[in-house]
Amino acid sequence: MKTGHYVYVRPDKEQDNATIKGWIAKVLEVRAGDNAHVFLRVLWMYRPEDLPLGRQPYHGEHELIASNAMDVIDAQSVDGKAEVNYWDENEDSTIVLDPTKMFWRQTVDFWGKQKQKQSHTLSAVRRHCIERTPCNPDEGVIQCEYVILGAMRIQSTSFVAIPIAPPASSVLVCFTLFANRPLTSHVLI
Repeated sequence: MKTGHYVYVRPDKEQDNATIKGWIAKVLEVRAGDNAHVFLRVLWMYRPEDLPLGRQPYHGEHELIASNAMDVIDAQSVDGKAEVNYWDENEDSTIVLDPTKMFWRQTVDFWGKQKQKQSHTLSAVRRHCIERTPCNPDEGVIQCEYVILGAMRIQSTSFVAIPIAPPASSVLVCFTLFANRPLTSHVLI
């Protein structure tokens, strides 16, 4: 375990049927008095369903929410290293999410500005598409215009996305229409 690693932490009791099992934390610091007394200062990562607002439609199946909730835990409670990626939703980002891996893009502030009582304030997520809704990465995104597949329909004259295979397929062609320019297209799988 090193600073910056994400780890699985053994929970106190069995959990529900959530996709993400166990607790996840980010290691901030490792301290040891000796080999038998090793402690980690960690920030907790939360599953959306563990927060008061619960899972929202835009949360991906393997999505976590980073928090400012910090603890010191015994290193012996760690079950192993966890692979967690940060998803940067900026337009120029080239990161492609693996749908089977855990990721985070949102934070929760447990203490708020007053630092006296818990607030559970979630950070904003980027809104995409003409419908201005957050993207659920499990539904897929057409990168050329950040169109959410779940909201797919003809959106004015700026672009048209057309399925080119049976409905169960995820192959789409995105046509970008520009005034006085040739039609351009992108095939998305």
